[in-house]
Amino acid sequence: MKDLLIEIIGLKRLKKKGFGEKSLFDLLKDFKRENVKSLIEFIQIRKDEYGFSSDDIEVVSEYQEAEKVIFLCNQQDIKVSAIPFSDYPDIFLSQRILPIFFYKGDLNLLRGRNIAVVGTRNPTNYGIE
Repeated sequence: MKDLLIEIIGLKRLKKKGFGEKSLFDLLKDFKRENVKSLIEFIQIRKDEYGFSSDDIEVVSEYQEAEKVIFLCNQQDIKVSAIPFSDYPDIFLSQRILPIFFYKGDLNLLRGRNIAVVGTRNPTNYGIE
């Protein structure tokens, strides 16, 4: 799982025009359905479909900062989930958001009914009225 997480973080950090959150979401959903050992192998097989060059694949496979990100998350009890992982919430699949996310707390709370409260710490006068 750690190797896959490193590959996903490397892919997310890849600054490629036209490859954003939704593209990553779709790629990870496709990867989850396939029976391929690694994300890098999957990308190599389908690089033309996703518009990746050999250089892009090399950058993702050699991404060194991912180890540091994982280490810092572990130190602060921050967990990571992504589409290929079994703990990934179904609600995110239906919304096509957050292909990978960092969290603290109980992820099972996202499996039932939920509400969200959105606000600001510095409201305007109009907002206060």
